[in-house]
Amino acid sequence: ETGQSLSLPVCGCILMANVPVGDEAEEVRPYTPTSDNTMCGKFQLLIKRYPAWGDPTFAHNYKPPGKMSNYVHNLKVGEKVRFKHIVFNVKKPYPFTGVRTITMLAVGVGIAPMLQALQAILETPGDKTQVVFLY
Repeated sequence: ETGQSLSLPVCGCILMANVPVGDEAEEVRPYTPTSDNTMCGKFQLLIKRYPAWGDPTFAHNYKPPGKMSNYVHNLKVGEKVRFKHIVFNVKKPYPFTGVRTITMLAVGVGIAPMLQALQAILETPGDKTQVVFLY
């Protein structure tokens, strides 16, 4: 709703679904917002687009385009997508109790939950967690 925060836990994700047209199949993917809960009435996502690459006649050398990333990339202003949050989508909630050092290994799209956790660690007074961040 307008003016409200997502109120997601740190490292919480939301599910995005396309709006199928005709005989298109529904596609659903999890995305972790890069914005925090102080942002009200909107949120930000970082979505990497996966184009097709390789030669489709050689299966071992071909990767089809990402369905959701290309769907989002091709959206026009005003077109709709659907979002939903499922509480159990949080793997390890913040604060990370009993942990002195965290190693964050972010590969490709895995950077969004790492950014969320890193922001929480750095902005929480008294949090002395040491972070090793590899990207």
